Amino acid sequence: MSNATNTQHVELDLVHCNGCQGCVDLNPDIFEWDETTDRPIVIRPEATIQEVQDAMNCCPGECILIKE
Repeated sequence: MSNATNTQHVELDLVHCNGCQGCVDLNPDIFEWDETTDRPIVIRPEATIQEVQDAMNCCPGECILIKE
């Protein structure tokens, strides 16, 4: 139920990523696991805060960033 007016740009700051894969488990339509780097990547960079809030809350490294 998102629209263009409330979508934000999603980025990952992987400096503190511990590889828990929580973001991929919670939002597989936004994040994917990169087997080459053993880190998550953003596959859909535009999302609402509501769509990524659970992943942001569970991320121990606070790696998920939202940019307006």
